[in-house]
Amino acid sequence: MKVNGEVKQKPHCRGVAPNGLPNHIMAPVWKCLHLTKNLEAAPYLPQEEKSPLFSVQREGLPEDGTLYRINR
Repeated sequence: MKVNGEVKQKPHCRGVAPNGLPNHIMAPVWKCLHLTKNLEAAPYLPQEEKSPLFSVQREGLPEDGTLYRINR
């Protein structure tokens, strides 16, 4: 690409993302996600910042009665 007679090079995204895909593929995805996550999702998110209290139960394990809460 030429800008005012100078050749402008696109920055390279080298390496591999944690999901195994090359960064040149994932960088645009992450950029779009970062730009849209706050704008588009906000109207659909619950007003509560934290979940109701809940416990985790698994078959074959004793219940310890611990209550958990997660952030939105």
